[in-house]
Amino acid sequence: MYTVWSDKELDELLEYEMDDEDLDWLSNKLPELKVQIKEDKFEQIIDRLEKESQKQVPMFFSFCLGGTARQLV
Repeated sequence: MYTVWSDKELDELLEYEMDDEDLDWLSNKLPELKVQIKEDKFEQIIDRLEKESQKQVPMFFSFCLGGTARQLV
C-alpha cells in the first residue's frame, strides 16, 4: 500500500542519517573549534537545513528567471 504523506508529516520526519564522515567531523573537527553537538541533534540540524534549502530553490529560480515557483517544480 502506498501512503501519501502531507507536507507537515514530511517536515516532521527525520530523514537524515549520519555517516562515517559526519561522525569523524563531529568527533574530531568540532572539538578543535570548542563546539559540542550530540549525534541526534546534528542529524536534526542537517535534516532541517536540507529541507529548508529545498524549499528555497524553486523560489530562487523563480526570482532569477521571472517565473513562478509552481512553474519550476
